[in-house]
Amino acid sequence: MTSPWRDRVVGRSRSLSLLLQDMHKSSAFPIVVNAVTCFLLLSLADVQGNERPIVGILSQPCTGFRGCNESGSYIASSYVKFVEMAGARVIPIIFNAPHDEIMFRMRYVHMLLFPGGAVPLQPGTLFFETSKSLFEHVIDLNKRGFWFPLHGTCLGFELLHILVARSGGVLQTFNSTNCRSKLNFTESARHSRLFQNFSNDLFEAARKKKIAVEHHMYGVSPEAYKNFPSLQSFFRILSTSADLQGKIYVSSMEAIDFPISGTQFHPEKPVFEWKTGQEISHDPQAILMAQMLSNALITEAKKNSRPPLSKGPQLNSLLIYNYSPIYISDDSIPFEQVYVFHTSSTPHPRSLERIN
Repeated sequence: MTSPWRDRVVGRSRSLSLLLQDMHKSSAFPIVVNAVTCFLLLSLADVQGNERPIVGILSQPCTGFRGCNESGSYIASSYVKFVEMAGARVIPIIFNAPHDEIMFRMRYVHMLLFPGGAVPLQPGTLFFETSKSLFEHVIDLNKRGFWFPLHGTCLGFELLHILVARSGGVLQTFNSTNCRSKLNFTESARHSRLFQNFSNDLFEAARKKKIAVEHHMYGVSPEAYKNFPSLQSFFRILSTSADLQGKIYVSSMEAIDFPISGTQFHPEKPVFEWKTGQEISHDPQAILMAQMLSNALITEAKKNSRPPLSKGPQLNSLLIYNYSPIYISDDSIPFEQVYVFHTSSTPHPRSLERIN
């Protein structure tokens, strides 16, 4: 399966190759080189022309901390800062808002992030069904030629596997709650969208030092890719890690035919989370890895040049800036700050135009 975006880029590359073959022995070859330079610059501008990317971050049900009741939802502010670090803005996607409002907000964003958390991933629940609907929407957009990235962290990583496998049985239990890990990269990692810009030194640091932050009791074993063929045809494994008992799980992956990726580890925590009870590496290389992954994700978002539904006041009313983060002093809660949303207080669009 290929995407229209990929077909367009491959088509340009083939045209360029044929042009060079025809002109290589010609006296006009220097002119051709200059033309090729312009061609590449124009292609890059077309593919990465969006300098104002907006990321939608999915909220999730509250888990019993101050200021967030059962009817509300939240987003840890570290995810907001993580994407802002690479030059993006954020629109919260409120999981329990009316469907029309969710889809309205999606028309303003260039990428979607499924964050980590502690939500049961059970079919039939509102959170799961909203996530499934958004996943299917992202797939549909990409099939229709709109480059639309989706990334899942920890719980979001597990959620992507369940949605592709169409089974919760893809998950196993692992002892990786509140620990650090090494990343054992596959051959695919160096050419992946997530890791292709890592230096050799950073690859070595992630492979030899425990700088990846893990906080999960479930995960996906490499064997699951054999037991669920849909996983193997949809994703490629980029790295594996070992839990505290040495049990191996997939720690990062990306889709073969779509700009969809995931990390079981938390790249945002080394930079933005500081709870003393958390096993979080603040090593310079852990922070560099966070910065590189943020850059990689927002680079993909910038390839989505689809204009927002409107600009000005209506767009501004949807941005995360309309909310104030709450500081969580309780060390038992793994976040420094959270944004809390109550559907009754969620800014509503002036009109729900048809979503194309």
